[in-house]
Formats: sequence, structure tokens, C-alpha cells
Amino acid sequence: MTVITFAEARQWVEPSNVPVQKRGILKVAEVIPADSHTLMGVETVTDACAEGKEWASICYNVDGVFCGPGTTAPSLVKTFETIDQLEGSPFAVYAGVDCRRLGAPWDEETRARKRLDYAEGRLVDDHMQTLFNATALDLTPIPGTPLSIVEAVGTLENYASQVYGGVPYIHGIQSTITCGHAATVFDMVDGEIRTLNGSIVSNLSTPAPVPTTKYLYVTGFIRLFQGPVMSFDVPEVFRNDAAGDPICDPARALAERIYVPLIECLAARVEVDC
Repeated sequence: MTVITFAEARQWVEPSNVPVQKRGILKVAEVIPADSHTLMGVETVTDACAEGKEWASICYNVDGVFCGPGTTAPSLVKTFETIDQLEGSPFAVYAGVDCRRLGAPWDEETRARKRLDYAEGRLVDDHMQTLFNATALDLTPIPGTPLSIVEAVGTLENYASQVYGGVPYIHGIQSTITCGHAATVFDMVDGEIRTLNGSIVSNLSTPAPVPTTKYLYVTGFIRLFQGPVMSFDVPEVFRNDAAGDPICDPARALAERIYVPLIECLAARVEVDC
């Protein structure tokens, strides 16, 4: 008996236009298109962490005479602060594809750009978490003993209220933010996750593997100076290997973008138990 096998003749269809998830740093930061000079690094100053002082015993008239008998003269010495300086250094995120055409009607450079669209937010979050961990003041009362989500948010917002005059930003990985919502310390307000005290919350992408020690962070306002997406591709190359056998190096394409982050003068963290 003759057996006839029919190979599947699949029809090419266009890839799905999957919506890009908006979350984390790219959702809450001010993203600013930048030129090539800016992308080499930035510096500036901020006034958002001004301490200021109270002068509580003012009781002089215009002639410098005490206002009443028995009045204690206030200190005539006032404190002057240095200006807080900020610096930001560049980092790059990229996606590369290594593919054989096999007759498929795709463009490798387009594929690389699309893949960067989907990976970019996660890569930015990963870099910023590394930056937070390198620069943040650790406010965990007993290192190795995490706080509850309620205690963690309270500790960070207490600290922010003491040193920062802007709206604080609370950052945590996905499961920590879910935990905070369950504990009613986070809620959605006009499309933004907020705390009861008004801090803006960013739900960071979760690193893999999920860290055993989880942190909740507080920072000041974040600006991201963003370069354009740059993409490059090389075609398939047919050649002989060292043994003289013919081989084909696949077509490759790369898409990448440079960022320079600038964080206002507040960065702290606490260990959290969820």
C-alpha cells in the first residue's frame, strides 16, 4: 500500500499588534527626548531637599528694640545651606535578533525594534532598581528583618516628609504593590497608583528569579533623558567554515536606546515582607 504524506502548507499572517504594558519607571518618570551631548551624562542642581530653619522668637520692632519687657532675644545667627547637586550617567537598553529568513516576509530591523518596544520597560526598571540599591539609604530598623507593607510605606513616607519638599515616589516590584493594595495602603487614583498620603507609586518589573529579599523604595522626582532608537542590521552571509564546509551566518539586527536618569535628592529603601 502506498502511503501519501501531505506536508502542511501554512499561510503567512501578520504578527499580532500586542499592546505594550505601561508600568514602572517609564510610566511615572518625566521622559525627555535628548540630543547626543545630553546622552553623555547630565548634571544640575535641586532645591527640593532644602532644609530651612524656623526662627521662632522674632520680637523686634523696626528700630531693633524688643517688643516687650522680659522678652528673650532670638538668635541672630541663621543657617545657610549648600545647594544640592545632581548627576546622571548614561545606560543603554537593546534587543537583538538572530534569524534565518526561510522565505518569511519579515524585516529583521523591524523585528528588533518591535522586540525592544516590549523589553524596554523591563530593562529600564532593572537598571533603576540596581541604581536604587547602590545609592539608597537603608532605613530597615533591623537588617534582615523585613517590615510589613504598612510599616514599610509609613517609614519611607515619614523619612521623605523630613527631607524632601516634592511629591515622593514609592517603588516596588509587582507582588509588593499587589500586597500593598490588599493592605489598603495603595489605591488607583485617576489612572495612577497612590498612597493615602499622596505619594506616586511605580509598579516595577519583577527581576527573575524573584529576589528573596524584597525592598520598597522611595525617591524624589525622576527624569529620564531618552535618546532615539538606533537600529542596525546585517544580511545572511554564506561562507566556508574551517573544514571547508559551506555554512550560513544568519541575518542579524540590533535596536538600542540610551537613557540618562536624574533622580531628585531623595533615595531610601526598607526591607518588606511581601
